[in-house]
Amino acid sequence: MGAQAAGHRLPWIFRGPVSVIPAVVLGSGPASWSLAAALTDRGTDVLLIAPDPEASWPQTYGMWTYQWPVAMARQSGIANPFSRWWDSVVVIGDRPHDVGRAYGVLANERVRLGFRAAAELSGHLNTLPGAALGVEVADDACVVKLFDGTGANSKLVARETTAPSTVEQTAFGLKVRARSTPLSEDTCVLMDWRGPKRRSASFLYALPFGGGRWLFEETSLARRVGLELGELETRLRERLDDLGVVIDEEEGTESVSFPMDLPMPRVGQRVIPIGAAAALLHPATGYSVAASFRSALALADEVADSTALTAREATARCWAALWSTDRRKARRLESYGLDRLLTMDQSDTRQFFDTFFTLDQKQTAAYLGGEAGVAELRRVMWSMFRKSPTRLQRRLATGNPVVLARSLLG
Repeated sequence: MGAQAAGHRLPWIFRGPVSVIPAVVLGSGPASWSLAAALTDRGTDVLLIAPDPEASWPQTYGMWTYQWPVAMARQSGIANPFSRWWDSVVVIGDRPHDVGRAYGVLANERVRLGFRAAAELSGHLNTLPGAALGVEVADDACVVKLFDGTGANSKLVARETTAPSTVEQTAFGLKVRARSTPLSEDTCVLMDWRGPKRRSASFLYALPFGGGRWLFEETSLARRVGLELGELETRLRERLDDLGVVIDEEEGTESVSFPMDLPMPRVGQRVIPIGAAAALLHPATGYSVAASFRSALALADEVADSTALTAREATARCWAALWSTDRRKARRLESYGLDRLLTMDQSDTRQFFDTFFTLDQKQTAAYLGGEAGVAELRRVMWSMFRKSPTRLQRRLATGNPVVLARSLLG
């Protein structure tokens, strides 16, 4: 979930087990453990609360390798957090495109245990099995009532709007040993949009792990009410047959379903979310783990520097680090891009990515990295619009005209 941004002046009091402690982290996923490690590295006492603090991370987490923070490598002792990475990364629309950046998949247990060990070694970590039902805020204390849940739809976080999320990314994957495949074992296929024209577009995500081991995943990037997993499995098996992939053994499956349009959290509240709860998920790609790592470091710095501040002052600084005014405006532009993608069928989407990946690689990195400010995003979107064929320009220009004008003209 996140950490209370009160520094050392504001204790937490727990209903049930009672403890006075400067910071509490709710949850045990990558965002929570990275934050716990970052806070304890700076000398902040932390209590991590989760139904199972030692739970493994079952999902496959991918990120650009350059996004693994040097500071996080230092504090966790993990120089290489990846189980596998690829220097060759392609996106395929009507033709292949070299993305020009290395991509990696997290070694989940290595990273989780590295964060855990670093936090424990600091002497500032405690863990407690449980989950948070609610938080009662006073001027100098917070009462955390245990036993409910955290995550993207956590009820502990107030949001800018109460409108429910309606856009989902869904995916179905097969972990296999393949005897034969036309794909290279040295190349990550980030997106392959080839296939029949469908109103509801989906793409292949293909990761080679060596020795004939692959993860093949059929992904619906974004859809109002996500494509059902059964439909995605059918598409994936048909796609693999069409490609001529011969599977010797199926070692497991993986499924994904999460909201893409979660409203941003309301600035100023005393519970500081991180990860999915903070709406850090990129609304045009679905990636969030790199943003969570960046935010963990920024929040830990603010908490460590807040010992002489009031709770409200410390909270304000943490919010500025997590969601600056510029990044909030940039997120609205990214959300405009998501809205336009929702109008596209398979053919439109292929054309969109064929055009996008003809942009300068610095521009594509800026948009996909989730770190760009308003001015940088505006330049990327304007370049994309100018390079698009007329039919695609009409697609891109039929969204909210106010947002479009602000994004293109400033």
